[in-house]
Amino acid sequence: MNNIQISVKGIKYSSFFIFASMMLIFGVQSSSVYAQEVKIVSGAYFINTGRMVVVSNTKIVNAGTITNNATGSIKLSGSWQNDGTYIGETGSALTLNGTSAQEIGGSNQTIFSNLTLNNNAGFSLSNNIIVNDLLDFQNGILTTGINALTIGASGIITNANALNYINGKLAFTFNTVGSKFYPIGKGGNYRPLTFQYANLSGSSVVLAEQFESALTGTLPAYTTLLTTNRYWTISQTGGSNLQYYVTLDPTDYTPSLQVVMLKQDAGTIVSYPTTTPNYTNSVALTSFSDFGLGETQALYNVTGVFNYNNTTNTPLDSIWVILKQNSISIDSTRTNLSGAFTFAGRPNGIYTVSARSTKPWSGVNSTDAVKIQRHFTGLELLTEPVRLLAGDVNFSNFINTTDAVKVKRRFSGLDTSFVRGNWTFSKQTTGGDSVLISSANLTQNFYGLCVGDVNASNIPGTGAKSSGLLALEQNAVIEAMPGDVIEIPVNVSSDIQIGAISMVIGYPDHLMRIKEVRAPHGTPFYTAGMGNLRLAWSETQPLMLARGDTMMTLVVQVSTQFTTSDRITLSLTNESEIADLHGIVFNDLILTAPVLIHKGTNGFNTPPVSETRFVVYPVPNDGIFTASITSSFTQTFDIMIYNKLGQLICEKKEITVSGTRDQQFDLRPLENGIYSVILRGRREVIAREILINH
Repeated sequence: MNNIQISVKGIKYSSFFIFASMMLIFGVQSSSVYAQEVKIVSGAYFINTGRMVVVSNTKIVNAGTITNNATGSIKLSGSWQNDGTYIGETGSALTLNGTSAQEIGGSNQTIFSNLTLNNNAGFSLSNNIIVNDLLDFQNGILTTGINALTIGASGIITNANALNYINGKLAFTFNTVGSKFYPIGKGGNYRPLTFQYANLSGSSVVLAEQFESALTGTLPAYTTLLTTNRYWTISQTGGSNLQYYVTLDPTDYTPSLQVVMLKQDAGTIVSYPTTTPNYTNSVALTSFSDFGLGETQALYNVTGVFNYNNTTNTPLDSIWVILKQNSISIDSTRTNLSGAFTFAGRPNGIYTVSARSTKPWSGVNSTDAVKIQRHFTGLELLTEPVRLLAGDVNFSNFINTTDAVKVKRRFSGLDTSFVRGNWTFSKQTTGGDSVLISSANLTQNFYGLCVGDVNASNIPGTGAKSSGLLALEQNAVIEAMPGDVIEIPVNVSSDIQIGAISMVIGYPDHLMRIKEVRAPHGTPFYTAGMGNLRLAWSETQPLMLARGDTMMTLVVQVSTQFTTSDRITLSLTNESEIADLHGIVFNDLILTAPVLIHKGTNGFNTPPVSETRFVVYPVPNDGIFTASITSSFTQTFDIMIYNKLGQLICEKKEITVSGTRDQQFDLRPLENGIYSVILRGRREVIAREILINH
C-alpha cells in the first residue's frame, strides 16, 4: 500500500483522486486542505487525523474508506456520495454549506457523529443517514423523500425552527424513557411534535412523519377534525412494554371547543383527551398509528330514576328509557333495580326522554273512574302531571266522563286497551319529557303510572292493587230449581256512602250464568265468563246505603245440571275494592250474599248456611302472613297456595275449624309476585290473593 501524508498548511488542490491501495493522510501539521473534488476508489483510504478538509463546488465520492477522526472536520459545498465506508469518530464533523441544493446519499448508509447543515437552497437524502451526536440546523430544509434521518440515543438537534427543519421522516433512538423534539414538516409548513416515553423496555427507534392532508377514518360522535389538512404518522421498532405521550402542533388552527387527540386504528378514529394548551394526550398510549387533532363538544351525563307515583315512590326497574334529539332516537338503556338510568357522554342540547314498560297493566278500577269524574266536575282536581296524563286514557288531551267510562269498561273487561296505551311517564315536578343539557351533568327524575291509575294505588311490577280488605260472606239461603232465574242481592253490613265499586266475583259457572247486574242507580259495567264476574260502577252521586241494604243485584239463571248436592256460593278476589265519593278506599268492609241450594233438599240433609269468612292479611307482605278462617259450625278445610303459573307452592290439609282459627305462613324464600291463596271446604271454595314484596 502506498501512503501519502500531507502535512503542509493551507494546501489547495483542484481534485484528489485516491486510487486502490493508496492511503491519503492529512497530518497533524496541516490546518486545512482545500479541493474542488475528492474521489476515493474502492480499496483506497482517506484519513483526516484532525484537521479541516474543505471540498468546494462539486462533491465527495467515496467508494473506499473515509475515516474522520474525533477532531476532524470536513466542509462540503457539493454533494456527499458514500458508496463505500465512512467512519466518523465521535466528535468528528461534516458540514454541508453549499449555495445550491446538496444531496446526501450513495449506495451505503452514512453514520455521522456531528452534521451541520448550512444552505438556504436545502438538502435531500438519497439514502438513510444516522447522526449519533449533533445535528445542527444553521440554514436550510432537509428533505428525506422515502429515506429517513435517524438521531442516535445520545444525539440532539439544535437550531431547528420554522425555516430550518426536516421535510420528511425523522427518527430518534430511545434507550430509556425520556422526551424528544421532532422538528418536522411538509410542503413548506413546519409541524413539529414532541414524543415522550413514560415506560420502555429495551431500545426503541421512533419514526415520525407529517403530511399535509386530512386524517382518514370514521370520527367519533360529536367530534370534528381540527387539523383538517394535517396529520402525523408515528411508528416504532424494537421496544416493548411501551407507554408514551405525544404533543402535536396546532399552528394555524383556532379551536372553539375542547381539543382531543385523534388516533386512527384500522379505519376507525379514536379520541383521547388532551392537556392544554400543548395538546398532549392525558392518558398514556401503547400502540402507534396516524394522529391528528380534533374538536369535540364537551360531554355530560344525564341520570335519574323512574318511580311509580304512589305514596312509597316504588322504583320502576326494567323500564326501557329512550333518549331522542330532533325526534331521532340516539340512545337507549334499561333502568336497574333501583329504577336508575344513565346516558353518558352527551353534548349540550335539548333532548327528550321517553320510556316504555313491558310490565303488566293493572291496578285500575272504578275508584279511579270516580276520581276522574270528580276532576271533570271540579270537585277534586288532579294536579300532578303524570296523573293528568294517566287520567286522559283516550288521549284526547282532556279529562272528562268519557275517560271514566273507558276505565270502567276496561276493568269490567268490555274493553281491552286504552288509546294512550298501558303506561305513561313524565318528569316528576314539571311534567313533559324534554331535558336541557347546559354545560353540566343533568339529573332528571321521572314518574310512571299505569294509564287510568289516577289514585296511584298500584304496586308496580306485580300488578297488585294496594287496596283495602274486602270480604264477602254468606248470610242466608235461597232455594232454586234447575233453570230458575234468581236475583241474588249483595248487601252491605254497615251504613255507608259508596262512590265507586270494583269487584271481581267468583262463581261456579257450571251451575249458573250471569244474566244481568243492577245497581240502585247508575249503570254498572260488567263482563261474566270463566267463573268470574268483573264489575265496575262509579258515580259522583253516591249510593247512600244503610246496614243490610242491597248494593248490587245479580240476576242469574240456574243451570239444568244443578242437583240437590250442589250449592252456589259467591267469592271475591283481592282485585275488588269499594271507595267513597272521594275515591278513598274502605278498609275491612264486609259484604253479604245468600247461598243458592236446590229446592229438593229436605230439612234433614240441608247443609247449614255457611257463614265462612276467609281473610288473608297483610295483603302486601314480605312472605309472612296469616290466613284466618271463621266458620259458624265445625268444618274441615284445605289451604293451597299457587303462583301465577298455577303451580302449587304450599299446602296445608285437614284444618278443622269451629269458630275462628288462624293459620300462619312463612314464605319468605319465594320471589316477589302475586300468589293465590285458596280455601277449599267440602262444599265451597274461596279464593284470595297476596302480594309478596320483599
